[in-house]
Parts: sequence; C-alpha cells; structure tokens
Amino acid sequence: MSTSERSSDPALSSVMKRLGNAAAGHDLSTLQGMRDFIDTFGSSYPIPADIRFDLVDANWGKGEWVTCKSSANSPTVLHLHGGGFCAGSIVSYRRLAADLAIETNGRVLIIDYRRGPEHPFPAAVEDCVAAYRWLVSEGISPKNIVVSGDSAGGGLVLSLMLSLKESGDPQPACGICMSPWVDLQCQSKTMDTKAAEDPLGTRESLLFMADQYLAGADPRNPLASPIYGNLADLPPVLIQVGSREILLDDSRALAKRAAAAGIEVTLEEWEGMIHVFQMMADDLEDGPKAFQHIHSFVHEHTQNMG
Repeated sequence: MSTSERSSDPALSSVMKRLGNAAAGHDLSTLQGMRDFIDTFGSSYPIPADIRFDLVDANWGKGEWVTCKSSANSPTVLHLHGGGFCAGSIVSYRRLAADLAIETNGRVLIIDYRRGPEHPFPAAVEDCVAAYRWLVSEGISPKNIVVSGDSAGGGLVLSLMLSLKESGDPQPACGICMSPWVDLQCQSKTMDTKAAEDPLGTRESLLFMADQYLAGADPRNPLASPIYGNLADLPPVLIQVGSREILLDDSRALAKRAAAAGIEVTLEEWEGMIHVFQMMADDLEDGPKAFQHIHSFVHEHTQNMG
C-alpha cells in the first residue's frame, strides 16, 4: 500500500549531501572503506538528549541497551542492524535504535553480531538466536519481545524466526522488517527497474556482499535467504520499504509468501522513499511517520505498551 502521496525528491537532496560528506576520505571499493562509510553516515545523525546507552557483554558477543525516560514496563526490541552482513555496526545504528526506543516506549538491544567474511554464514544467524535466547533467560517474556531489523538485518529477523521454529523455541511477539534483503540471489525485477532510482545500492554491490557472507554456502538456504523458507506459524510481521529501492521486490515477495503461509503480514510501500529511510528521519518527514506506524504495530502485538 502507498503511505505517502507527496514527492520527496527535494528532501532527498539533504540526504545525498550527507551521504557525500560521509563518503569523503573512504575508499568504497574496499570492504573496510564501506564499513567506515556506513559508520560515518550513521553517526552524522545526532542522538536525542534523553537517550542512554549501556554496554552488554554476553555469551553471544557485545551489544548495547538503548533506553529513554519512558522505557519502563514496555516492550523489549532486539534490533539487528543492516550493512550487507559484512558492514554496519552498533556505531552505525545508534540513532535508529534510539528512535525505536522513543517510539515504542521500550528498551532496545542492538547487537554486534559476527560479520562476513571473517565470520561467514551462519555465524550472524547464530549470534542473533543466542542474543534472543539470552533475553528470554533474563526473564523477558517472548510475548513482550519485538525483533526488528533493517536491510540485511531485516532478513535476519526472518532467519531468526525460522531458526527458532526449527529448534522449538518460543517465537517473539512480532517482527519489524525495514527494507529487508531476503533473497541473496538478487534476481528480482526491481534490481533492474529501480536501478536508476536507488542511490544506495546496486545488484553488483549486493552480490559482492552475498559472496563475502556466504563463503560458498547455498544462497537458497532458508537461513540465508528466508524467502525460500517455510514461513508458516511465524509471528506477525510489519514490512516497510521505499518505492525507489532495488530491494522493493524482496519486500513484495516476502509479503506474498507470508500471506500464503497464513501468517499476519503488513506491507507498507512508501512512495518516493529510499533504502532504510527510517534511518534518515531528521531529513525525510516520512521517517517519523514510519516510526508512528511501528508504534501502532508494536502496541497491537505486545503485552505492555505505553
């Protein structure tokens, strides 16, 4: 469905300037350069004054609790960051996690799962599962846990759920997928039809990341590309995607397969928006609107929502 009718092109100029500033001085032809660029870009958005960060060092690795003044007696959000499974970090996504904490009136755990190529598939999935199980072991009811993710992290939301289903663990209350990457073969039509409109990704760059992450594993493995998994019996999922994304068809295909499997799924296509536009809420007015939709979705599917 379309959730915005206005053209956002003028507002995108500020995003493009910010992206250009972040790219300066980084060699984007190298993986380290891409990692540094994403961290620089994400850090360019200021953190709201009432946000607190607390380091977590657990058996699954390192993470941060992100909380705000209204976080008590509210849902717990496990956020899985994007970056093509090989880049992105807590540093890149502190602001996005802060906005999630504010909008859900909850606390957010963002984790630095292991990345490829140093730690290839399925290391990232294993860390996400371990972090989820740790939350449950800390006494947090699965009925009050929301798993969110953006881009590659959006795919990891589904990979986590499929892994929990396979092992018989309780599912979280719901999932939030922002511009999810769920097919590492990159064969969808919008990889071509949206190529000229998408300022943030190309089929070639995604295939490079997929190759680094998979290290020879089958891209159709459901824990790598959850679009090929059996989605039956998974919890409700909200999908938000921009109309200018090469990954648009990933979201459409995921929603179609989820609906066919009988799970509750909501697909929102945001007209004129780009990849993970929620991350750019200071520049794009649809960003705050998308977080309002997330608030309503989380409120509907969790037990303790302020």
